[in-house]
Amino acid sequence: MHLHYSLDKNDYLQYFLYDAAHNKDLVRKKRKTYIYLAILPIIIGVNIYNTTEGWYYVILFIFVLCLFAFTFKPSDKLHYKNFIDKNYQERINLESDLYFEENMLMIKNRIAESKIYYESLEQINETADYFFLKLKTSESIIIPKVKISNETELKRLLQQLKNQYRLKDHIDLTWTTK
Repeated sequence: MHLHYSLDKNDYLQYFLYDAAHNKDLVRKKRKTYIYLAILPIIIGVNIYNTTEGWYYVILFIFVLCLFAFTFKPSDKLHYKNFIDKNYQERINLESDLYFEENMLMIKNRIAESKIYYESLEQINETADYFFLKLKTSESIIIPKVKISNETELKRLLQQLKNQYRLKDHIDLTWTTK
């Protein structure tokens, strides 16, 4: 099977946001940050409440917590946009050919040619708009569904790879960037 497509900034952004949402270490660190943001002001607030009128502090604490909750996701998105602009400039809108050979994937474009053996695949992730073929090196091959002509044939091929190489799969057709 042969696919010819290019990836734009939004394709890379969707991949990074998906990966961040499903990265257990990153989710754990975010949760820890939320806990620290809740506990630290409470400790400070108790000390302030014992010395002065504490209800001013309570209002300020609620405001800061709400502000953080509403700006954390957009700041994540902004961080990834800046990262893509800085590190993926050469790959944006770069036309590539993806070949599914007998025992490997071959990716060709004007910059490079890569051969990836199917044994180095770790997981096949599917969202409503993308396939992400995750490698054991934690990199992924991004395949936008909109840019492929025969999605059913690709799904059949990916299912064969999953069965033959015992790959994990994660199908989340309702995932969005929110």
